[in-house]
Amino acid sequence: MEIKSTFEYLKVLDSIAEIIDKRSFGPEVKLRLKELMIAVKKFEREALKEESAQERLISDFLDAEHLAN
Repeated sequence: MEIKSTFEYLKVLDSIAEIIDKRSFGPEVKLRLKELMIAVKKFEREALKEESAQERLISDFLDAEHLAN
């Protein structure tokens, strides 16, 4: 899995929180959780080096025409 925008990043963080809140999950869910956490770490390591999370979120918001209305 690859996270390409700050919005995807926030969605993935929300998904991780939902999984952790359930507290009882099987091996498939544990694997999915691990995959999501790896994607988050990779995004933070690579994408956030170039600009801060706040700057990236603002630029993503301005680039999304459907949010401007």
